[in-house]
Amino acid sequence: MRCVKTIDENGRITIPKYMRKMIGISGAENLDVMLMDEVGQIVLRRRVPKCAVCGSPKNLREINGAHICRGCAAAVSALNKKEL
Repeated sequence: MRCVKTIDENGRITIPKYMRKMIGISGAENLDVMLMDEVGQIVLRRRVPKCAVCGSPKNLREINGAHICRGCAAAVSALNKKEL
């Protein structure tokens, strides 16, 4: 699927609504922007939240803008209890 878009004076492009809808991207979602130097392409990819400690994408809780999984949260809690 292709379309032609013009970059505005601020360097922005608009992803067509039908494309966003097809892959389930909402208006307030973060995307990774990657430059593929070897082929001269810019790639957009949906950002998947991951645990800041172990990198797992499962069972996450958000704390002050960072994510932590249930297992790492339990490990941190256990460490805090030992230090008290």
